[in-house]
Amino acid sequence: LSHIPSGDSYCLKAWAANYYQLVNRFENTLAAQFFGHTHNDHFYMYYDDANPKNRATHVAFVAPSLTTYSDLNPAYRVYTIDGNYEGSTFTVLDEDNYWVNITEANLKGELKFELEYNKKKTFGLKDMSPESFNDLLQRMLTDESLLDKYITYFYRNNVQLPSC
Repeated sequence: LSHIPSGDSYCLKAWAANYYQLVNRFENTLAAQFFGHTHNDHFYMYYDDANPKNRATHVAFVAPSLTTYSDLNPAYRVYTIDGNYEGSTFTVLDEDNYWVNITEANLKGELKFELEYNKKKTFGLKDMSPESFNDLLQRMLTDESLLDKYITYFYRNNVQLPSC
């Protein structure tokens, strides 16, 4: 659990490079990585030798924020983790993302969070492994509607999405 993800531009490059090496060195020990800071809903991938053509080694989960910074709807994420029992892996099994339409909430005077999406169902993930997320990235390269869906959730249903 950390604040600034190593792939973020605010992270010091030398620290990020060392962290990347540690993640790969201890890929079989680390159960999951959770970050915030960016205010967006996304993930970062780790690969052998930091080369996306190589084997995917880890996923860094970056959760959305409850703040509206900057022009975003409040959101939060609930992870399902392989539980506390003998032989548990403590890995992420799934995630549900909740949001509130802040414009509507302000008009009605009521703040009501609703399920925005479930990661595995929405993106057709077999599981929450690095391989599945790498497969998602590959599919987004050729499936524009899938990429659009990812971008919509990245910006938490903001009606003023930045143009590409």
